[in-house]
Amino acid sequence: MVLLSADNLSLHFGIDEIFNNISFQVKDDARIGLVGSNGAGKTSLLKIVSHLMPKSGGSITYKKGLKINYLSQISDFTCEKTVFNQVMSVFDDIYALEIKLRETERLMADADSDTLEKLADEYELLNMQFNEADGYAIERQARSVLSGLNIPEEMFERQVSTLSGGQRARIALASALLSRPDLLLLDEPTNHLDMSAISFLENYLNASSTAYIVVSHDRYFLDKVCGQIFEISLGTLTQYTGSYSDYVVKRDERYEQMMKEYNANRDLIKREEAIIARYRKWGREKSFKAAKSREKRLEKIERVDKPLKEHTVNFKFQTAKRSGDDVLVCENIAKKFGSKQIFSNIDLHINSGEKIGIIGENGIGKTTLLKIITKELAPSEGSFFLGSGVAIGYYDQHQQNLSLDKTAIDEVWDAYRELTHQQVRDTLALFLFRGDDIEKEISSLSGGERARLSLLKLMLSKANFLILDEPTNHLDMDSREVLEAALYDFPGTILFVSHDRYFINNIATRIVHMEKDNLTSYPGNWDDYLAHLAMMRRDEENADSKSKTQRSKEFKQMRESEKERKQNAKAIKDIEAEIEKLEAKIENVQLRLSDAANLSSDEISALSIEHAELANALEAKVEQWAQMSS
Repeated sequence: MVLLSADNLSLHFGIDEIFNNISFQVKDDARIGLVGSNGAGKTSLLKIVSHLMPKSGGSITYKKGLKINYLSQISDFTCEKTVFNQVMSVFDDIYALEIKLRETERLMADADSDTLEKLADEYELLNMQFNEADGYAIERQARSVLSGLNIPEEMFERQVSTLSGGQRARIALASALLSRPDLLLLDEPTNHLDMSAISFLENYLNASSTAYIVVSHDRYFLDKVCGQIFEISLGTLTQYTGSYSDYVVKRDERYEQMMKEYNANRDLIKREEAIIARYRKWGREKSFKAAKSREKRLEKIERVDKPLKEHTVNFKFQTAKRSGDDVLVCENIAKKFGSKQIFSNIDLHINSGEKIGIIGENGIGKTTLLKIITKELAPSEGSFFLGSGVAIGYYDQHQQNLSLDKTAIDEVWDAYRELTHQQVRDTLALFLFRGDDIEKEISSLSGGERARLSLLKLMLSKANFLILDEPTNHLDMDSREVLEAALYDFPGTILFVSHDRYFINNIATRIVHMEKDNLTSYPGNWDDYLAHLAMMRRDEENADSKSKTQRSKEFKQMRESEKERKQNAKAIKDIEAEIEKLEAKIENVQLRLSDAANLSSDEISALSIEHAELANALEAKVEQWAQMSS
């Protein structure tokens, strides 16, 4: 069933067009992720759908009685109620039913026989409605959701107004989930959640029958909860089926196909124009007639516009020199602030080329450990040393390495005086600082712009040991993808802290779980880490007698199987790319052969031979693809 249909929606702020003539439908089983660059209009679209913002044009048709709940990413939610009473207030209609039930019971107790029959019918109807609303389970549901979002029971009786902004945001999310709307609109719902709460939210949404549209920069979250992606880009909306990862592949394939069509169209027009010019140059009457015929044919060819693409940063990390095999050795590191023990007994050995992600609960001291390694803080106990030839490049999530009173260009030039003025400008352009942007004071830059400037300086450092603290926090999705590609190809060593599971999955070769008095290492990326935890849980549940060696062997076999699957998938993708190239070449040869009247017999013979060779090569590749795909 269609919940709403949007037709030709437009939004303008003055002369600025945010989006124009976008149309879509939302069905009752919708699991939609809404993505796009910052400023593309994602939040505005959610507000328009939920009647919180006027549209500039177009229309939206809603299913009669449609109940929509919109959760803003910037929560000003507060009240004087207690946490539990506020969350339970979403069930006011169910409470009203219960009050009617109790009142009907009271009336039935004192009613005469004639009235009692009528009241009994009313009671039966009310009781059926109460049961259908699962009225007897609402308190249990509320406690379950609050617990899942890490709101402890001791907080239930506190007033909402006394909580922090992050806690209030979680209360607002709990209320939205429990409100049972027909359509739930969630704007960055994971912003104030730790990993366990995000995992709960993923499971809750997947089990829910409520349709939803979610805006999120958490790509792993989108992969888990979405079966459809709406992309707003350059003022238009494009729909893709599948998860976020599916969308990335299909988006790039779509752009490549559009570029292919544009180039083929442009080449066809150029070829026709060249033939017309040649006919006219000959100056014979027959040639003029042929030129006229070709001109009519040219007029009928539909012009394909060159596909546009959002501007993205473009960079690559390089090292000035190679470090030794041992990059970092930490022994028994501990840190106290006054009498408060942050962590202790931290041992960590990092080898050259490793890419290690540190994970752990908020406040456990992950950033503090990074600052000890970069010598911004001294350890309270223990020691560490860096290997030979190690040069550290540090990315601070708060960008404290930037001078707020400097302009963007001066910040870079003052740090790297060996560069020419033009080289600095060109480098800034790679990170989307162009025109007047380079003269802006850093204090006036957005969080995303400051993040890009910090990454620019990190790239220029040519360090061989990158230490990164939440590097994706202020970046849009396209910038995150470029950063991941650059770090994936980085020849040096990386130690990073991140809550971005998609980033961890793409970059990490080892996961280190940090606790108050211990570090535990897990080989592989985020998915490997989850698989290891799942295996440990299964072992505990089965309570079998498997030896540690057997468990380790099973885990290794599982990782090898997954590695083989990924390698096979990549090989299939490479073959598909080769098939596309061969098909394009065959199409080009066929196009040239179609103009045989203007070719010599030698040219026709050569093209025929080339066509046969390409066809044989294509057949072989298709056969190889079929065997690997089966």
